[in-house]
Amino acid sequence: MTTNMEELQALFFIWFKCYESRNLNQIRVATKNLLASYEYNTEYSSFKIFYPLVRYGLIEFCGNDTYTLSNPILLFYPDNKVVGINLNSVQVEKLKNWFQLYTVDKFGIIRFTATENKLVIFSKETDIPLSKPNISEYLSNFPKVRNCINAINGFEETYFSTFEEKFDIRGRKWEKARNESFGLFKSTENAQKYFFIENGVTYSIPSYTQNPDARPIVESYFYCKQTSFKYNSSTKELNVGNINLPILIERLLRLASLFDTTVYTKEYNNQIYSNITKNTVLQLDRIFDAKTEII
Repeated sequence: MTTNMEELQALFFIWFKCYESRNLNQIRVATKNLLASYEYNTEYSSFKIFYPLVRYGLIEFCGNDTYTLSNPILLFYPDNKVVGINLNSVQVEKLKNWFQLYTVDKFGIIRFTATENKLVIFSKETDIPLSKPNISEYLSNFPKVRNCINAINGFEETYFSTFEEKFDIRGRKWEKARNESFGLFKSTENAQKYFFIENGVTYSIPSYTQNPDARPIVESYFYCKQTSFKYNSSTKELNVGNINLPILIERLLRLASLFDTTVYTKEYNNQIYSNITKNTVLQLDRIFDAKTEII
């Protein structure tokens, strides 16, 4: 029986929920063993299995190289659609008693319909936070991506100047470095330390253990200097292309269609988000200093 990557992510998530927290080393071992047991290539195991669950908001970074399960939440959408994320067994049983028509996917995400009044009462009685995913309003509180590249977030100026490879942002591959003065670099082929250069200044990029969003911030900043997002105003679909978005922004964009879509995160190429409003697009342009192509 063939097991696809979505099913492997779900199996990993079942394992993860058995613990209060897990560090990256424990996570890497678990993901490698899981891929190997199903005869998959174990290279980049945590990026195939673990990080998609972080990007969806099922798992949270809690500092010191450690991750934990995200807090339970109820999301209320138009047309009385509701999504429940990371509800514990007691909360799930109570939900079953309140609402008869529901589905539960392999990640434990519950989808059902309910009136807002009844949902508010249920939220209070079960102590599950309730939220309406107003994506553009959330994004309005985000700073510009370039302003996130500072010492507070772990970025530091450095005099390191010898680089072997440069990252092709659009092609998502490493190439031999030349005398460029703008881009994302690493010192050797196997190095896990990354740098970016802008206006003649070199900055070191914090590791995933220090700041999981550091490299996505840099990648998205450079990507938007080279190309633009595409938005279909008729279908309300946003195509961000071949980009590794900052985690919190990707989470918000996925929230817009979470009732109708699965968790599984595919390759970066031409990532499309549904139910995106024009106001959300305007906020993204502000954050990334970009100009989305509207069709």
